[in-house]
Amino acid sequence: MTPEERNKELNLAYQLIKDMQHDNFEYSYRGLFTQNITTKILSLAESKLIKSEDTKKIRKRIYFILVESLQNITRHQNKDENNKPVDSGIFILQKKQNKYYITTGNLINTKNIDDLTTQLEKVNSLDPDALKEFYNEMMVSGEISDKGGAGLGLIAMGRKSGNKLTYKFNKIDNNKAYFYLRTEIPLIKDLVDNNEFDYSLEDTIELHNMLNKNNILLNFNGAFNQENFVNLLSMIGGQMTGEINLREKVLFVMVEMLENLVYYSKKYATDTNAELEGSPGIFFLRYKNKEYHMTTGNYIINEEVELLQGKINKVNLLNQEELFNLYKETLLLFKTDIPKKPDLTIIEMRLKSENKLLFDFNKVDEKISFFTIQTIIK
Repeated sequence: MTPEERNKELNLAYQLIKDMQHDNFEYSYRGLFTQNITTKILSLAESKLIKSEDTKKIRKRIYFILVESLQNITRHQNKDENNKPVDSGIFILQKKQNKYYITTGNLINTKNIDDLTTQLEKVNSLDPDALKEFYNEMMVSGEISDKGGAGLGLIAMGRKSGNKLTYKFNKIDNNKAYFYLRTEIPLIKDLVDNNEFDYSLEDTIELHNMLNKNNILLNFNGAFNQENFVNLLSMIGGQMTGEINLREKVLFVMVEMLENLVYYSKKYATDTNAELEGSPGIFFLRYKNKEYHMTTGNYIINEEVELLQGKINKVNLLNQEELFNLYKETLLLFKTDIPKKPDLTIIEMRLKSENKLLFDFNKVDEKISFFTIQTIIK
């Protein structure tokens, strides 16, 4: 990897999180969608909603639409002969201007575009009373689509949101297209829309294009803490295929990277008095030239930069035998004088990946910086 390519990869994490925070992305996920993964996403979102100041009634509406949105992806996405998803999709939860925005995107066969458009336009043409009546008629008649009830799901989303469904189809070729669907849920009844956020769907599509262009297999952005750390590991494990030893190696390094992210994120939130359930962070997995590139990024206070930089530089200078000896030494002495020793997570990342750790610090202001670290496993 050339220095230019290295800097570009490391800067990608900072660019992504800035873009996501600009559009108030509470959570974003790009990857495969299976039943297990959608369950984990719902768990993460539910945890976030419970800790919000929104009313219980609003939270229930949002959660209902989350369920329908994720089911919409699993119904429409392309699958192989074993009924397993073959293409990555995207899910984003946003909160801005007294509204929640739930956006999904997934590949579909172009032959389904006309049917979906008809369903969506029908839903958008009806007022709340007519929509309720149409839903009941569909329930009684059983006239649902061949995608296992997708029509009912769209009607339910329209009813619960109280808004029209925004959608777009981006054709990839004659057979495939991305289907993007956005639902708006106002937090205030009879909220007057000032149309300042009309382009959020286009922003999502632009983000998705960036992830696709950089061949990112899986991306997760949100507030990291121990609770969602466990769910995220399970989601990542669901993406991995191939040789068992390689998968175990990748997952082991991921654990150490996410532990490192959670530790420094928590310290950042504590030291800056940030009112966050874990600070904003990002993780993405990339496959390039027969290598797995794993990257995490999070904010840290500037006082931490020099010490952390020294720890990483130290482990990068050592060979495998020297690393193992340092690891044993650190285990024995870990309870004393911790700041002067390399963190165990940093040693383990370097030891298990068998490659030097790539890292960078982007100074945000006089108080904080954005720390990016990357491991590569061949």
